[in-house]
Parts: sequence; structure tokens; C-alpha cells
Amino acid sequence: MPDIVHGGMCGVRDIPIMPMLLDYLKPGGEPDAYVVGDEKKPITFSIHRRMMERIRRTIDLHGACSHVFRHSFATMLNDAGASVKTIQSIIGQKDFKTTADRYCHPRDNRKQEAVEGVDKLLCS
Repeated sequence: MPDIVHGGMCGVRDIPIMPMLLDYLKPGGEPDAYVVGDEKKPITFSIHRRMMERIRRTIDLHGACSHVFRHSFATMLNDAGASVKTIQSIIGQKDFKTTADRYCHPRDNRKQEAVEGVDKLLCS
């Protein structure tokens, strides 16, 4: 089961996270550490901007920003079978419709798999 980390620019919330990422995100492996900001002082936009600049200097993000990662992760959650309500909760989106319409992008291979699934049902 994934651990829970705390943080976020849009408020403090618990966010489930994949264990493989925990070592990279938690400073010193502290069990209750906040990943983004801390209990007393949440991250600010300028801190977030400096953090992204450090990441860009370290690896080539090919022009991507943290918002692109948010869309990508929501789409991957959708591909993994998570409900839109679950995705909405994880990414901290207030509006269900926004999550469904703007964050869960269909992928061509998933559309083809869906059609092939219907074909199997009809031809069985």
C-alpha cells in the first residue's frame, strides 16, 4: 500500500504516493515529513519556481512544467482504472467536471482497446 505524503500549493492535504518515489521526495526518509512545504509554512509560488528551476538544470524536462506532470499523472491514473472521483481527490481538483474534462485525456491505444473489448463481447 502506498504511503501518504503531505503538501501541495493549493492547500495541505494527504496524497497517496508510489513507494518507489518516496526515497526521492522525503528528506532523510522522515516518516511524517512534508514533501512540499511543511506544517507551519506551506510552499510559496517563488519556492515552487526555484525548485522547478533546479530540476530543469539537473534533467531535461523537454519544456514540461509541473502542470504537465499533473495532467500526465491524472491520465495515467485513469488508464490504470481509477475512478474520476478518486483522481479528483488525489490531484486536489474541486470540480468533478474539470477533472473529467481537462485532466483525464483519452489515449489512442486505450480507445482501440475499448473497441476491441466490445468486439470480443459481441463475437463471443
